[in-house]
Amino acid sequence: MEHQNFFHWQPGQWINHKYLLQEVLGQGGFGITYRATDRNGDSVVIKTLNESVQRGPYFEKLRTNFFNEAVSLNQCKHSHIVRYIEVLLVGDLPCLVMEYIQGKNLAELLRQRQTPLPEAEALRYIQQISEALIVVHNNKLLHRDVKPLNIMIRHNKDEAVLIDFGIARNVDPDVPKEITAFSSGKYTPIEQYQDNGTKYGPHTDIYALSATLYTLLTNSYFPDAETRTRTKQDPLTPPKEINPDISDRVNQAIIKGMERYPEDRPKSIQEWLDLLFDKSGQEFELLLSASLTGFIYGLLTFSIASSLFANGVFAGIIWLLILIGLIFVQYGGVLNIIPKYIRYFLTIAVGTAALVMSFPFLVKELLIAILILLVSTGLGFLSMLFFLYALPYVFKTQK
Repeated sequence: MEHQNFFHWQPGQWINHKYLLQEVLGQGGFGITYRATDRNGDSVVIKTLNESVQRGPYFEKLRTNFFNEAVSLNQCKHSHIVRYIEVLLVGDLPCLVMEYIQGKNLAELLRQRQTPLPEAEALRYIQQISEALIVVHNNKLLHRDVKPLNIMIRHNKDEAVLIDFGIARNVDPDVPKEITAFSSGKYTPIEQYQDNGTKYGPHTDIYALSATLYTLLTNSYFPDAETRTRTKQDPLTPPKEINPDISDRVNQAIIKGMERYPEDRPKSIQEWLDLLFDKSGQEFELLLSASLTGFIYGLLTFSIASSLFANGVFAGIIWLLILIGLIFVQYGGVLNIIPKYIRYFLTIAVGTAALVMSFPFLVKELLIAILILLVSTGLGFLSMLFFLYALPYVFKTQK
């Protein structure tokens, strides 16, 4: 029976007297997305079931799925997940109101550059989206439509945000498989094409995320999962053969995440991340740079204190305390004892304290003070270079 309260929304129409429709942003197999403004003039996104679903025989079932999963997704709070504002009912039609993200998606970014992204940049975005998916999976949900088009990069921020959850694509025994199955082209794993007895799971999003990374690093075509499963020999070209700048580790992680059959893929996002990032090697580099940072700050303090205390005993104590403090702050961050932003603050605070403590010593001998100031400035600059060098490893190793 056709849905009797069909809504065909137009720009300029008010939704529940709260949101003024501005334009259609896009439409897929199940949903349609609008940009609207609230009473304050701020833009929001409103998503609901599209016309074909509203007029179709399975509207009631898909409507219930849409509403229930929209409520569940509202519990997924993360800086790299689009923020959900509220769920509305317009008549009997459920609507999801979300934040409007200014920026461009990764597909647009690739089209603009016309070249693959550098590995470090691509991994930074993938790491952020992986963190978002971990939250989604921990809530017993799946995204089911991860692809460059659904990953936004905020304007003037190096921050990726996951959008457009597949909230109408539940596997429901009361709805025919051809209705609930969904394909988003080459980013879709085989289990989303047809009813082959395979269950959805985190491996479903892992395939799409790996395929997204493949695209970011190669900016080239690869065959869809249905094509890949028709032949005995997998026609997928390893990404490193297309872009030699891709590291062996990343190349292997992509291939593993894009295995044709679900049972051959990693079972969780974290398991896949462990393949993608060689944590042990990165921790070694981080600890090495942290030790150098602490040592240089220690030398700075030692040299200044020694200008006053000839025997250097007091200077040695200060040097040891500063060194222990800095290394503890850095190591504590690696071990997740100290959150990364607090760790950065403490590092700067300890270094600043070392400089402030040395100021009274600088006025004793003018020439020595000038010399020590020049040396200290040079050492401080070097220490900051080492610290900045460590930051990429910090972001990759934080869990």
